[in-house]
Amino acid sequence: MEKVGIYGRMACVDPNGPSINDQIEKCRKHVEKNGGNIVSTFSDAPGSGINKSRPGYQALLQGITERKFDCVIAEDWTRFTRDMVDMEQLDKLCQQYDVQLIALADSLR
Repeated sequence: MEKVGIYGRMACVDPNGPSINDQIEKCRKHVEKNGGNIVSTFSDAPGSGINKSRPGYQALLQGITERKFDCVIAEDWTRFTRDMVDMEQLDKLCQQYDVQLIALADSLR
């Protein structure tokens, strides 16, 4: 883990869930503990995890294809998307560009 991108999204389903700042802070602590340099942080305001046109999510995808980082971290995989097909596409994109995908709560690595 050298160059790291962090992603957070507030759930519209559970407005009492962890805030975007809490999610990002948890990811920051993970990076500090395991080494790495945070080069980008992306987030989206409350909205559906099924909607792939979220600005922060689209910027994350662009960062992957531009090889801006070699690791992407979120608090759990549902922050990226709530659709399993979309999650599989994200995983394949990360593999294609040799980017490690980490979801802390789900042990996705």
